[in-house]
Amino acid sequence: MRKDNLAKVPKWLRKLPQIEDTWTSLIQTLTGHSGSVLAVAFSPNSTWIASASRDNTVKLWDTATGGLKKTLVDHSDSIFAIAFSPDGTWIASASRDNTVKLWDTATGRLGKTLTGHSDSVFAVVFSPNGIWIASASRDNTVKLWDTTTGSPKKTLIGHSCSVLAVVFSPDGNQIASVSEDNTIKLWDTITGGLKKTFVGHSGSLAAVAFSSDGKRIASASYDNTVKLWDTATGNLERTLAGYSGSVMAIAFSPDGKWIASGSRDNTVNLWDTTTGGLKKTFVGHSSWVFGVVFSLDGRQIASASDDNTIKLWDAMTDDLEKTSAVHSGWVVAVLLSPDGKRIASVSGDRNIKLWDAATGSLERILVGHSDSVTATAFLPDGTWIVSVSRDKTVKLWDTATGNLKKTFVGHSESVLAVTFSPDGKQIASASLDDTVKLWDTMTGGHKTLVGHSSPPTAVVFSLDGRLIASASRDNTVKLWDAATGRLKKTLVGHSDWVMAVAFSPDSKRIASASRDHTVRLWDVAKFLKASSMLGGTINSRIKLHALQEIKTLGTLSSLKFSENGRYLVTDLGPIKIESTLIGTQSADCASLEDLWVQNQWIYYGAVPVFRLTLDFESRCYDGRDDQIAIGFTNGLVLSFAIDRRSLNFALKPPT
Repeated sequence: MRKDNLAKVPKWLRKLPQIEDTWTSLIQTLTGHSGSVLAVAFSPNSTWIASASRDNTVKLWDTATGGLKKTLVDHSDSIFAIAFSPDGTWIASASRDNTVKLWDTATGRLGKTLTGHSDSVFAVVFSPNGIWIASASRDNTVKLWDTTTGSPKKTLIGHSCSVLAVVFSPDGNQIASVSEDNTIKLWDTITGGLKKTFVGHSGSLAAVAFSSDGKRIASASYDNTVKLWDTATGNLERTLAGYSGSVMAIAFSPDGKWIASGSRDNTVNLWDTTTGGLKKTFVGHSSWVFGVVFSLDGRQIASASDDNTIKLWDAMTDDLEKTSAVHSGWVVAVLLSPDGKRIASVSGDRNIKLWDAATGSLERILVGHSDSVTATAFLPDGTWIVSVSRDKTVKLWDTATGNLKKTFVGHSESVLAVTFSPDGKQIASASLDDTVKLWDTMTGGHKTLVGHSSPPTAVVFSLDGRLIASASRDNTVKLWDAATGRLKKTLVGHSDWVMAVAFSPDSKRIASASRDHTVRLWDVAKFLKASSMLGGTINSRIKLHALQEIKTLGTLSSLKFSENGRYLVTDLGPIKIESTLIGTQSADCASLEDLWVQNQWIYYGAVPVFRLTLDFESRCYDGRDDQIAIGFTNGLVLSFAIDRRSLNFALKPPT
């Protein structure tokens, strides 16, 4: 289809993003449930998929065609778990109605109802020999049942909170259970005795799995991590981190080489069990992933989601050997390097990703922050990148190697914004500690700019490098001397938080945007001229009024002056500046409009020119000259190259 339509691509669209690799892993989506799908299982021969849902039903699907074969109805409440017997003749389901039900796979008829739990049953599993069924419940117990008679044989007591998952070891001699009490417990199947308690997670545990050789246990937790444990010793081997939401499901591949995990960040991750490295992120669900399972041959993964669907993924695609090309959470910021060759993107997954803007390929991942990254900035020559985080640090990285060069420590709260001076010798950072810090890029020494009474939200240098402007939740913009760090002026007029600030290209004006739904333009040049003539001691007496106040339809979170200076480029669209306030621009610059994104459209000036797919919800963007980079809620980063001169010509009305 792509090949058939290439001839239809307009000539002004010089580069389309490469997104096929993201699509190839998804085989099919199974739809039919009317509520969240909470669990999924392959039959032993992988010809069937069973799913359990909040709609109180179990559904059986044909793996090859995706066709719905049967719907099993008898539970009176949500079904949390599903399992096939080893020979595939029975299906067990666990429900909020406090029961476990056994179904005949061939006919779909109900065989037995196992009663004994006093509260919701969250998990169910068959022993490898099919003799036993284990169930886990909100009543804090694990129960063992005789498959033939349906009678309870043992109750395993030891957890102090709800037991959310249970699994047999491959030899059937041990049972592992996990609970909201943050522990994993290992039990003897024959005696029912407690053998070990594994402690290490900082949140409730949601899922547990044995490796195929039984030597390892994997656990998934609400603390956003997966942990690998040595079964024999109980020692923690490795922690797999990188999710931006609770990890709800986990499964080992049949050969034990891979772990699949599903999360509240809507993704399925595939991990290398030997190295602990993230090999692939499967993106496609629009809500939380509650269940994951491998097919018997390990070639496919099925996932169950709160979006009411089951998705079937190809676990053997060639791009498993590549580094994951998506973030595991929403992309919250993208930034083009000054030369347009690289894109930096940040997400709640604590990493910065660097991309080749020309090819769209991932170059490297910058790992080092211990909490979410909030902002980044490129050195003007593009050789370094600076990042700030909720971990209260400022980090400096080499863009060519990805190596961490320096960590600047000094803020006492999360750092929200960062920028380089035009000559790259200084870094300014803004923090929830109500300060702006001015760092020496080479030495790490710093000045603290104190004056805001609430946290600054944005900080920017003038293009001549002489001034720093900071916007704050105290409803003001402050102007600072970049050389000394002294406060020169406070711009007062907004009636709510100031969210963004920008200098004009000639450094003579400032634009500020506020939650009061206004943008104000300020004449900085006039103030500086008066200040130099009258002396710095009477700066406070010089009133600086806004040149223009513009009402907006909503709160702006970003703004900058357009190349031609005729309008402001904002996340809500272009805002025209009064003609009397526009400086002189070259004819070439004045003829071209900026690129921006809103409501799934790429705009050229005020004209929508390219519709983005509705499957990918845009979250943020950055435009520079003929390039635009876009971050999406599903973790993708895409870049487009648009020949604005050709587009400008194409949009001109015929004469």
